[in-house]
Amino acid sequence: MKGVAAAVWLVCCVATLGDGVTFDTTTTKQLEEVIEKNDFIVYINHIKPKRRIVHNAETLFAVEFPGTDQKFELKLDRSTKRVIVETVEDDRRRIQHFKVDSLHENSIIKSLILAVNQTQPGAHATLYINCVSYGMVATPKAMKDMYVSMVEPRVEVLHDKKYPLFVDGHKDLRMVLSKNNCPVQPEADYDDSFSYLRDDPFIGPRKDHRADIPILDAIDTNALFDVINKLIIAVNRLDEEIGQHSQVIDHLRHLIEECELCKRRPPEYVRPTCATHNPCAPGVRCEETATGLRCGQCPSGFFGNGYQCRRGRTCRDQPCFRGVQCYEDSERGYRCGSCPQGYEGNGEVCQRRNPCQENPCGPGTLPHDYDN
Repeated sequence: MKGVAAAVWLVCCVATLGDGVTFDTTTTKQLEEVIEKNDFIVYINHIKPKRRIVHNAETLFAVEFPGTDQKFELKLDRSTKRVIVETVEDDRRRIQHFKVDSLHENSIIKSLILAVNQTQPGAHATLYINCVSYGMVATPKAMKDMYVSMVEPRVEVLHDKKYPLFVDGHKDLRMVLSKNNCPVQPEADYDDSFSYLRDDPFIGPRKDHRADIPILDAIDTNALFDVINKLIIAVNRLDEEIGQHSQVIDHLRHLIEECELCKRRPPEYVRPTCATHNPCAPGVRCEETATGLRCGQCPSGFFGNGYQCRRGRTCRDQPCFRGVQCYEDSERGYRCGSCPQGYEGNGEVCQRRNPCQENPCGPGTLPHDYDN
């Protein structure tokens, strides 16, 4: 009995990889049912970050072909923001990766979908993380090719039991994306020569071929995938920038909507009247005109412009000499004109001028003032 227990423990240890992935009978059976198909989908939901930051790649799932040197493995490297596809093909190790800029040490991956297309030539795998396509990598030797080349074909699927792994070869990719709450575009009519791109719902149908453009078969597959991946990365970055600008605009809109000062209406204009806004000095008559309020003259004993009046003499007090013109002056109160003819002075005080001072007589004649 102890020998059986030890054997079971040994099998469990062998079936467990160093980073926590273990052999899964159910998923292995699912993969064996679809591995010979041209298309199938592998997806994992709600991948949480490790409690302790891991600086090396963690294995999401691995497909092994017992008795051979062939293998397919998908790894997640948060530190370098990459999802790695590692294959062993007849003793040859091949490492490719998807660049995922949105991947961080503490980010949660809501959905990871790997669409596998095994049609040769042009077999490839396309990655979707959180409904965003991150391009494709070529698989010159697909899992189907590894499987059928075995004398006794069988596979083993290993993965982290904390993240359930699903294999589906019966549903269209659009259905799987929709199941993971991803928006998808209506399916278009694809040209047969683009059948290896059919699994990507964001790639449209083929246009009519032009003679001055080389046909797809003449283009290196890896080079084509590289160009497409770069284009997808550029589009994803542009989408992120647009999203950031939208957030800024929404924030500004929120500030404007919540601005109390902006909500206040300007006070209604009230036309001033003499009763409500009398600008005149006390005792001055106020008059309402089309151009506004106007003030009359200052009262007797005051001088000014009507808006401001100061106590003092004015022309109404007759301060000037007899017969001299008096002028209103808002600064002094009044101003007298020139003295009458034959008189001299400042207009307020005038004295008769002495005519002898002007030498009216001829040479040798003495002037005489007859008035005196």
